[in-house]
Amino acid sequence: MSALRHARFLIVFLAALIWVILLRRQIGRKTLDLQHELDGRLKFENELNREYKMFVNGPVIVYKLAGDPDAVSYISENISQFGYDPKDLILHKKKFTDLVFSEDRQKVLDCFTDDLEEGREFSAKQYRIVTADGQICWVFDYILIVREADNSPWFYGYMLDITAQKTLEAELLEAKEKAETANVAKGHFLSNISHEIRTPLNGILGFIQVLQSTPFTPEQKEYMDLITSAGKTLMKIVNDILDFSKMESGQLDLVVTDFNPRFLIEDLIKTFSSGTLNPSVDLRTRISDKLPTI
Repeated sequence: MSALRHARFLIVFLAALIWVILLRRQIGRKTLDLQHELDGRLKFENELNREYKMFVNGPVIVYKLAGDPDAVSYISENISQFGYDPKDLILHKKKFTDLVFSEDRQKVLDCFTDDLEEGREFSAKQYRIVTADGQICWVFDYILIVREADNSPWFYGYMLDITAQKTLEAELLEAKEKAETANVAKGHFLSNISHEIRTPLNGILGFIQVLQSTPFTPEQKEYMDLITSAGKTLMKIVNDILDFSKMESGQLDLVVTDFNPRFLIEDLIKTFSSGTLNPSVDLRTRISDKLPTI
């Protein structure tokens, strides 16, 4: 009987021992799994903290307003880039709208009001702010509007300094205006100079016509014809100069008309065929009989 009790005790002891060993293994595995999960969460949390620090200390200013545009509940440390202490805004020693340039302040307040009345979820605007040392900077402000269960609004936003962009836009606009002014001045100059040249040129051509009515030797008549042709060509060039100003103002009318290419070529050759221009140059031309006259 004693041996039987001893055997039963041994069996119970061994069973309990096995159960304890299995339980410890199970607890060890769960502890290891929990440790891995905890390590993963800590790593993820550290990465989020690093990314958050990079974000709030970068160029983007993050803020949170509690319904009232002046009730700042949070603003990131990088508001210091404009010379302000975030604690002054969070503790309401300084209002959010105090940062806004006086000429833009009412516009910004109206935008907040319109966003609430029209039930917008997102809003974006550009306005000027005044830094702590009195300088004026442009910012782009993007806002997410969230309503709580009691319908009270919260404004989650970020601001980005766009002063450099605005300065560049102003410089480009100024350069564009200067270029347009110079272009208009050039057009006026071309128009005026063409008129000024054409006036004495008309007088020259008029006296040439008078001279052509007087007797000439054949050689003199040939030279006079060349002078007349060259004068008409010069008048055409002067008229073409005037056309440039018409082109820029969109007032140039294209004229489609027939012309005689044979006459055009012969007239051009006559201008340069005189031996007195350059005796060493022998200028010749040959026009095919197949060339149409019109």
